[in-house]
Amino acid sequence: MMKKILAVATLSILLLGLVGCSVSSDTPEALLSRFESANNNRDLQALMELYDPNAREFMNAAMNIVGGALGLGSGAGSAVDSMLPFLSSSFQRYVQANDVFPTVRLTSTNVVMNGDNRATITYDETLISPNGSETTSEQTMNAILVDGTWYIEVSLFPW
Repeated sequence: MMKKILAVATLSILLLGLVGCSVSSDTPEALLSRFESANNNRDLQALMELYDPNAREFMNAAMNIVGGALGLGSGAGSAVDSMLPFLSSSFQRYVQANDVFPTVRLTSTNVVMNGDNRATITYDETLISPNGSETTSEQTMNAILVDGTWYIEVSLFPW
């Protein structure tokens, strides 16, 4: 009987340890990779989904206010959201037909954690034009961890 109790207690401790130590596989560097991919695929919907949920809600609310003021109705934000797949595919077709946008290569050079759920990513952004010329500059991106996923953090009120 004692062996069974000891086995159950050991198993319980191991399971609690595994659950307590579970860590998101998402990283700030993975966010940068998704950002690069969405840019290179000209995927507007995927780009929008990279921004933190609060910023997206704020942008939708702002579009609703502006839409109402312009007589487009108070659902302008949701209308834009529902049009993103169409706009994204139209944009992709335009870019492919006209070959006007550069390809982007993003290389993380430093990640500074600001607490448990915020990071500042410093990266080299290389723009490769359709003719093959390259321009590289250093950029920074603020990121926020929400429910295990890293998003681009937008400072809505910078003051």
